Amino acid sequence: MKMNKYKKILIIGSDGYIGSALTNYLKKKKFKITTLDTGYFRDGILEKTHKSILNIDVRKLKENNIKKFDVVIFLAASQNDPSDTINPYKFYEISKRYTIRVAKICKKNNIKFIFPSSCSVYGYGQNKFSEKTMTFPLTNYSKNKIAIEKELSKLADKNFSPIALRLSTVFGFSPRIRLDLVINMLCMLAITKKKIILNSNGLAWRPHISINDVCLAFFLSINSNIQNGRLNIFNVGHDKNNIKIIDIAKIISKLTKVEIHFSFEKKKSLIYDRNIKNGADKRSYRVSFLKFKKKFPKFRQKKNIKSEIKSLIKKLNSFALTEKTLNNYKFYRLQKMEYLIKNKKINKNLYWV
Repeated sequence: MKMNKYKKILIIGSDGYIGSALTNYLKKKKFKITTLDTGYFRDGILEKTHKSILNIDVRKLKENNIKKFDVVIFLAASQNDPSDTINPYKFYEISKRYTIRVAKICKKNNIKFIFPSSCSVYGYGQNKFSEKTMTFPLTNYSKNKIAIEKELSKLADKNFSPIALRLSTVFGFSPRIRLDLVINMLCMLAITKKKIILNSNGLAWRPHISINDVCLAFFLSINSNIQNGRLNIFNVGHDKNNIKIIDIAKIISKLTKVEIHFSFEKKKSLIYDRNIKNGADKRSYRVSFLKFKKKFPKFRQKKNIKSEIKSLIKKLNSFALTEKTLNNYKFYRLQKMEYLIKNKKINKNLYWV
């Protein structure tokens, strides 16, 4: 693809799961990348990778630090509110405020702003959701995404056309891995425990997307020339990847030759999902990705999901993974934040102590 005027990119939240993979991807595309991260999840590493150039909290970022860039990719976000340690409203209000503050600076300085939203905003439904469909967010996380989208929409005008990418549930290898994402977790269970454990009945529908395709989606968004005076919301994923959790488990079971087990008991463990009640997961949705593919015809599914999962398993097997790895809180967003707060590493305003 021919490179356009967008050369200098600031990635805010670069030392997380997506940020680590995206930084490496965009560097190979010869962009001038500056990375920023406060470091909450920096130590969740399986493979050696970069550390952010700017090691500061986004709330301390000055306009002079931002205005020299062509594009800001805003990956810094609160994910899964720590229970009993901080009020969920306050937790997510912090995230909304600093996101919109940076967006306003971008608007003032004619900088492209790309925000990763989530298909989880659709919550529950029988039919396929499109960008025009009403949303039904069921979690504080997805409600926060909608709240930020609404504020970005208010900011949009003839000189500012931000992009919100509603990502499918991401999976795949990144140097800073997340194990609280369904496919990543089920693969790790198969490898380390030699069995797949579901704490739901597996009947919920989800769209899934490989982290490689997420990186491609950001790349295409960077190089786009969208100037229509409004917030541009895109569902990002592939229609064939709308798959029930049980069917994902069956794919992984066949690839690893391990059995699927069900456990609906409430256990204080890293793999227990607090949003699942008595085996039922209310979050169930399928999504249409036609709008993004019409805008970006180069966004094609090069590998089917089975091949992508097989690649992930192969990569994970190249490490000496054990149950100790599976149970390491550093690879789980909710548990890592709870650890930082309870051990007074950060305060309830989420600043380092």
